[in-house]
Amino acid sequence: MRARVQSFFQRKSAAAKAAGKSEMTILRDGETLNISDIRELAAVNGKSFNLQLSAALPANVRHIDIDLSETRMDCGGVGALVALRKWARRQNRDVAIRLLNPTHPVRRLFNLTRMDQVFPIEHK
Repeated sequence: MRARVQSFFQRKSAAAKAAGKSEMTILRDGETLNISDIRELAAVNGKSFNLQLSAALPANVRHIDIDLSETRMDCGGVGALVALRKWARRQNRDVAIRLLNPTHPVRRLFNLTRMDQVFPIEHK
């Protein structure tokens, strides 16, 4: 399952970029969904980000780790993460979402919007 999900979501095309779709890597490791390689999370691709993750999120996932080390983000990206949290909690009330290694501008955005109190932020 892990390889199948990874290969499906690693496909990148010019049409996807033109349509504002998010490019990312999604790997499932037991009860954890690891999301990485997100270049941009913004108003332009937030809906696509949520659609791709909701399609990849099985009911028994308890942890979602999102690596933001390479991510540029605006307030639309914060909104996409809030929407993802809301949707994931409707599927599994105990799901935990962690944000890993955010860049300095992303940390600042979460601090200014006080979303750092909603999402645990960790540096690995």
